[in-house]
Amino acid sequence: MSRLPLRLRLTLVFGLAMAAVLVAVGAVLYVRVGDSLTERVDESLAARGDELAAEVGGGELERVLAGDDEEFAQVLAPDGEVVAATPGFETPLVAGHAPMTTETEVVPTGEDETEPARLLALPVGERLVVVGASLEDRDEALDGLLTQLLVVGPVALLLAAVAGYLLGGAALRPVEAMRRRAAEISAETSGERLPLPDARDEIHGLGETLNAMLDRLDAGLRRERRFVA
Repeated sequence: MSRLPLRLRLTLVFGLAMAAVLVAVGAVLYVRVGDSLTERVDESLAARGDELAAEVGGGELERVLAGDDEEFAQVLAPDGEVVAATPGFETPLVAGHAPMTTETEVVPTGEDETEPARLLALPVGERLVVVGASLEDRDEALDGLLTQLLVVGPVALLLAAVAGYLLGGAALRPVEAMRRRAAEISAETSGERLPLPDARDEIHGLGETLNAMLDRLDAGLRRERRFVA
């Protein structure tokens, strides 16, 4: 890498730094969005669990248990047997008869089929109310976000690399101007000096130092000519 032009080296370093930043930001965004979506699922489960618990023993239990493709529920007896359940979820979703905080489990959804879901178990008298929600929508949303990150990330990195290349060229432009002027200076044009950038930076200081050196060389050349004369 040390043999590469300085401008290209600056671009590579800038690109690597931007790649690290983009990966870090993308990872944090992915995790935060996933946590937010999971939190929304948990809030929905808590509300549905309270609704179902209020209907245990009432006439609206079947309506509450109806559910849909994404939500389901069960009412378990003290021995763990299913008393009532959303159609298709007649197999107990939890083992035993103990309350359970919201957790991610793999639940059966049909013949030889399973999917990840969030489950919440609430005790209601001697029974246990279990509510669940599929994580399919959350996973699809995260997959879509990941796809967008994989598309936008390289584009952003390419733009950053181009910007770094242009900025490197702009930063090195005064150096190139001094190089061209230095190549033109000879014994016949010893009075010429290197152009200095307007900014009072390190390149400006380098140019002043080189011009002072040219002044000393010019003075020595004049003394030599007088001696020869």
